[in-house]
Amino acid sequence: MASEELIISTIKRMLQSGIDDKIVVSTLKDIGLKESEIADYLAKVKGTSSSRTQKPFAKEKSPEQETQELLHSATHNKLNEHSESLDSVNKGVSSLSKKIDSIVSGPDNQQLFEQVSLLDERIANLEKQLSDLKALNSANKSLLEKILEANKGILEKL
Repeated sequence: MASEELIISTIKRMLQSGIDDKIVVSTLKDIGLKESEIADYLAKVKGTSSSRTQKPFAKEKSPEQETQELLHSATHNKLNEHSESLDSVNKGVSSLSKKIDSIVSGPDNQQLFEQVSLLDERIANLEKQLSDLKALNSANKSLLEKILEANKGILEKL
């Protein structure tokens, strides 16, 4: 995170340039400061900017250097946030992968596959028996028709 001197100096320059407080607060949030810290820094800057008894910094930095440092700090904070997000996503994907593996290769599923296989065999046997029954039924029907014809012929002769 940026040093306190750098933050205060940057806030002073932003306010002296006429930048609105809301934009200053937004910028400070972007570099990872909390609301309470931002309020403290603004109070320090506004309280000390009216008096001319400011203590000079040991090393005065150009606005470009300060901007670069703030941007670097903001970038670093965002990269840390993204790294944490990626870690979280990676853990979630790993957890899902383990669950999928346990579902696919679990003993319960193996038993289910075996039962489905047995049911498929039984269905195939039932289909074959049904086909045989249809053939027998057709043969019985044919025989009964022939018997009826024979009986009809006998009755006509009598």
